[in-house]
Amino acid sequence: MRVSAFIILSMLLATCATAAPWGTIATGTQVDMERLATADLARYLGQATDTAVKVTPHGAWEQTPVPAVLLERDEAAQGEGYRIAAGQKNGVYTVTVAGGTPQGVVNGIYGLLRALGYRFYLGSESVPASLPEALPGSGTIEGNPVFSVRGVLPWYNFFDSPTAWDPIDHRAFVDQLIRSGANFLTFHTYDTEPFAAYEEKGKMKEGAPLLNTARSPVSVMTPRPLPGAMSPASIMEPMIAPVPARVALVLMK
Repeated sequence: MRVSAFIILSMLLATCATAAPWGTIATGTQVDMERLATADLARYLGQATDTAVKVTPHGAWEQTPVPAVLLERDEAAQGEGYRIAAGQKNGVYTVTVAGGTPQGVVNGIYGLLRALGYRFYLGSESVPASLPEALPGSGTIEGNPVFSVRGVLPWYNFFDSPTAWDPIDHRAFVDQLIRSGANFLTFHTYDTEPFAAYEEKGKMKEGAPLLNTARSPVSVMTPRPLPGAMSPASIMEPMIAPVPARVALVLMK
């Protein structure tokens, strides 16, 4: 009986030591950006594994180690860089994501997801049908952004632009930028748009409501009648009002 129990226990320990780590995430002290990225990581891992991923403090995980993703700070990682390493810790298989700064940890989280087959685009994303049992490759991944400023320039004033976005669209756009490793967002806007408004002597100067289909939109080509023989180029006349441009900057840090 004792021999059978010992064999069963040994088999359980061996299974635990080599099991996939995607069901648990252990964290240390985090700031808001790390907490949000950790919640994102748990959601994405859960989508691929069809399980509820557990997020637990690192201290609690050490008391009862199970295969897990460990999120840590490591001063050896420079700036916004990160290091992902797989191996045995406390007798179980773990994947450690370490960054020297909160930004580094966030970049490492999405670096791990990309290594597992996830892809992030401004307008969409893809989730793998399943996850590997272990970290792909050699077991170590290091990443460091090539450019210190990484971002995009959305341009208002068109109906295929942020002019037509709802607040949730702005949120989704920023989220996808962060998942893609960006850290900077610039919105181009004109003086006649609401973002350029400012107060002077108790009154608002510049600025106006965004364009909508109930008003005469800027940069829309309007059909004109054909009084006679006209060239094709003159059939459509652009209604473009020359106004000075102003750029509104929004840092994502």
